[in-house]
Amino acid sequence: MVVSLYRLRADAATGPRERALRERRRQRRAGIGDGRARVRERRGEELGGVDPPEPERAAAEVEEHDVRLAARAEALAERQARPALEAGGGEHAAPEGLGDARAALVGVAAAAARAREDESGVGHARQRRCARKRTPASAGKAPFVNVLAKTVRQRGTMGGVTRSFMVNHRLMPELETMRLAVAGPVARVTLDRPAVLNAGDARWVRDLNRVVGELAERPEVRVVVLTGAGRAFSTGVDLKALASGAFGLGDFVAWEDAMTAMERMDKLFIAGIRGHCLGGGLQLALVCDYRLASDDALLGLPAVKECLIPSMSLYRLPRLVGLARAKELCLLREPIPAREAERYGLVNRVVPAADFPPQLEATLERFLALPPASVRASKRLLTRAFDLEFDAFRKEMETLFADCLASGEHRRAMDAIRARMTRGGPEGVSG
Repeated sequence: MVVSLYRLRADAATGPRERALRERRRQRRAGIGDGRARVRERRGEELGGVDPPEPERAAAEVEEHDVRLAARAEALAERQARPALEAGGGEHAAPEGLGDARAALVGVAAAAARAREDESGVGHARQRRCARKRTPASAGKAPFVNVLAKTVRQRGTMGGVTRSFMVNHRLMPELETMRLAVAGPVARVTLDRPAVLNAGDARWVRDLNRVVGELAERPEVRVVVLTGAGRAFSTGVDLKALASGAFGLGDFVAWEDAMTAMERMDKLFIAGIRGHCLGGGLQLALVCDYRLASDDALLGLPAVKECLIPSMSLYRLPRLVGLARAKELCLLREPIPAREAERYGLVNRVVPAADFPPQLEATLERFLALPPASVRASKRLLTRAFDLEFDAFRKEMETLFADCLASGEHRRAMDAIRARMTRGGPEGVSG
């Protein structure tokens, strides 16, 4: 009523032109409102004439989210089974119960999703939708894997393939005979059968291949430290398993597959050798890029005594210590102490046993301080130095050299040199 009286007074105080302008403005505003209503009507027709209620939309989105979680769980299961499938042959074929394990993982994913929905309620579906829109697609992976791994560990009935632990938000098979710890650019692998001096059986070989496969998929890892638990690095193959027939040719081949992958991987491997390092244990150390030994270490290749041969050490050892020393170590000599192994060139450095842990860490820090690009290129070329003809080697060297020159690491190194020169440092440096 008050508004109407105000408009009457305004109409009386203005002329016909002003009143006509106000009328046209009111009509335009009314037309805009009608247009919005027509848009809403059209949207309702496209959805079947009636907008679905909010709870139904939320429930549908929750169901769709569960399906996506289940699909991701199945993909995770297949990825974890891939190393075992690729190993092939004998005990390294597809693990038993893989289909059941995959189905169990799918069920776990759905259960985890439903548990989250029960805790927060369907009424919060809109909030979760908005959060997903604001969050990058990759940001939700780690929380999902954490929930999945926690539920898998609680179930504990799915077999060795899917009983898993977390390494930096990644799901990997549980290891029975060794340990893996990853922290940034450093991975630590501990051979963990101290009761038998870390000797290798079929499970040990399977774990070694799993660890090597995991490291290959981690580009952030630059240096791997390999040590043994207890009073030995490793004494090679478990002779009891070998004598009982539980360790066969397929296991030897799989062992060599893992070592070859380590040798060719673009990461640095440091072998920290304490105590006995014999047979396959020494073969494992030989594929590492650096061998640090304590002065109480004992190294040898006694395979010939068991009417075996020391595998591809027959190829690697002559390149490392020369043909004469290699024949002596493989055919005639008993295990040798660390100091003598250092003179042979079998290990890079020997330190007192009491100083071994800090010296191992100091060696690690020295490798971490090197530019990753040049380290990768140098290792690749050095590993192939005896395998390529001169011209082929030079061609590959020039390609990798160009990559190093174009890298950001090289530019930062040159910036540091220029900064030192500006401060009055040396005019030139050697490279």
